[in-house]
Amino acid sequence: MGAIWHAELIALALMASGCDGGAGKAPEHVASAASISAEPPLPADPACADACLARGQCHAQDDRCVARTTAECLRARVCIDEGRCTVRDGECVVASEDDCARATVCKTLGACLARHGVCVKSCSDSERFCKIEGRCADVEGHCVADSSTRCRRASTCAHDGNCSARDGRCVAASEDDCRRSRACKERGLCTLSTDRCASGNDR
Repeated sequence: MGAIWHAELIALALMASGCDGGAGKAPEHVASAASISAEPPLPADPACADACLARGQCHAQDDRCVARTTAECLRARVCIDEGRCTVRDGECVVASEDDCARATVCKTLGACLARHGVCVKSCSDSERFCKIEGRCADVEGHCVADSSTRCRRASTCAHDGNCSARDGRCVAASEDDCRRSRACKERGLCTLSTDRCASGNDR
């Protein structure tokens, strides 16, 4: 009942403020959320009631909650908000652009491309893939690191010494990169070992 009231309250507030530019019409994604929330709740194991509503994981299995059907994912907040609408290995994930198209992140932020299990506006616009991991180029539906310049601008270079592009990702290529990294200063990972910075003992 609380979920229904919450969705209806959001819709009424947006209608009153005219956020959609129409005469009292709620945006499509709000109306969709309200209609989904108004449906009867899916059966859920008692220990997984909250996880069922939030993440579509309605069934207790080996001390954790898991999703078993895409129908459970479609009714969960992670589908409505983030496009995680397809069941896979007990979780609700983004599997296609269709999943993204129904999500709030697509309708309000333009994050409509499915890349590596999440909805993004583009690889180059992604905080995780580009700014953190240096994978800013979109190649055949994958975010990849296409230049060492982009790797050096990414957080992974300063944090982990991964400053060179190789096989679509940013890797450590020199001990100088390792020694300049936070991983060296804070965790002693200062030695190059097979594309990564490691401690001397792990070499």
